[in-house]
Amino acid sequence: MDHSGEGHAKRIYLVRKVGVAVMKNKSQPYTDFREMYRDIDVAAEAYYNEFFHAYKTDGRFPEVYTIEQTKRASSAIQLLQLLEWEWNPVRLLALLSTVGAALGIGRPIPVYDFCSMIEGAALIGTPYLDYYTKKKDILMATLEMFANEEP
Repeated sequence: MDHSGEGHAKRIYLVRKVGVAVMKNKSQPYTDFREMYRDIDVAAEAYYNEFFHAYKTDGRFPEVYTIEQTKRASSAIQLLQLLEWEWNPVRLLALLSTVGAALGIGRPIPVYDFCSMIEGAALIGTPYLDYYTKKKDILMATLEMFANEEP
């Protein structure tokens, strides 16, 4: 799926700035996007901790599509729907985890940082800015690995 272009940027803007209602679950919408990002980050960190051994062996986090993993990633499901990405939410957790491990952060990159990167927004406020700038070649190669594969 092509994530470039004006339509994609507008969808990210809606997700990050305007406050389009995102569902936490079938009955409760997110009204605070910090909460949505935090929930995704918590799910990604649990995924990272559970599958880090596989990363050390294979160089990337596996995409384990179990009911438990998909349920854990429910906040990511909603974000992906708003962005109109046809990914399983576990793929997003694997991407965030793989990038974080490749950069040596010791955790997944924050989903807000990831959305900022694909939007082309400034990352000045992130505590991981040094990792992103000093290891930009690793960052780009890891993101390209996911971009070049069909989900």
